[in-house]
Amino acid sequence: MKKNMKVVLCFSPVGNTMRIRSRKFPGIINSTSIDWFHPWPKYALVDVSYKFLEEYDFLGNDLREKIANHMAEVHTSIDEANDKFL
Repeated sequence: MKKNMKVVLCFSPVGNTMRIRSRKFPGIINSTSIDWFHPWPKYALVDVSYKFLEEYDFLGNDLREKIANHMAEVHTSIDEANDKFL
């Protein structure tokens, strides 16, 4: 009797760790399904956006914060539009 086995791996997309592991072990990404189980809270989206914007030195803190908030707002509004469309 053959049993179907499933392996669940959870990775955070924040930072370089997932990117590095994906390059070392392409089987993690190939032939897999990526499922986002829960929508991200706005504060988490802002934090991730801010983290990626930190590498741009020409942005001041005030502008960086505004862009991070805008990116989170766009992401949230797309989720809302998808729910309406569905």
